[in-house]
Amino acid sequence: MENFSLQVEESLKLKLPKINIKDFSDIVFLGMGGSAAAGELFADYYNDKPVNVIKSYDIPKWLNKKSLVFV
Repeated sequence: MENFSLQVEESLKLKLPKINIKDFSDIVFLGMGGSAAAGELFADYYNDKPVNVIKSYDIPKWLNKKSLVFV
């Protein structure tokens, strides 16, 4: 936890490819406990596409190339 703010600062410097959410049919968050919190918050406010928060060790078989997945 003591380096968390440094990790956030460094992550903001990363050059990541742009993602167009319109290219995906659904949004899926995989995580348990606190790791699922971001997905739950996102699901509460975003309603343009189906959002699923999966709190399991198993990856759903229905995921496909049109699913935007956060792990």
